[in-house]
Amino acid sequence: MDEYPAISREIDEELTRIELEYVHEAKPFPGSIECVKELKSRGLKVGLLTRGSRLYGDTALKGAGVRELFDAVVGRDYADYDDAKPSPKAMMYFAQELGVEPSEILYLGDNRTDYHSARDAGTPFVGVLSGSMTREGWLGEDPEMITVQYAGDVIGLL
Repeated sequence: MDEYPAISREIDEELTRIELEYVHEAKPFPGSIECVKELKSRGLKVGLLTRGSRLYGDTALKGAGVRELFDAVVGRDYADYDDAKPSPKAMMYFAQELGVEPSEILYLGDNRTDYHSARDAGTPFVGVLSGSMTREGWLGEDPEMITVQYAGDVIGLL
């Protein structure tokens, strides 16, 4: 009997339990909520693609009082684990949920898995400096990389 599905489900349930235990620590970075509201006022779609579970993403956004502003939340549990970020399939699923093509998304990310998923799906990308990457690190990935300190700062690029 193939135990992989059961083991995978058990691991995902434990990861989600831990995420939810600490979800109260998730806080929006400066300018993020204002940026989302501005994007929505311009008629643009907004979504969250996370390596966390969808329940974690939904719960974090609800805690910030902005879940209703998001058109899609896609987590690692959307499809097979191997299709989560950094796989380009994650970006393709995300685009599908938003009802757009991957090339129509401007994806903001703060780590390499974000970048690789976007790049390999043909999605324009902006590197965010408030996570694990420095400007030098982003430029090492792509010398043409546009970066912002916080995701909310992207509004200045539009």
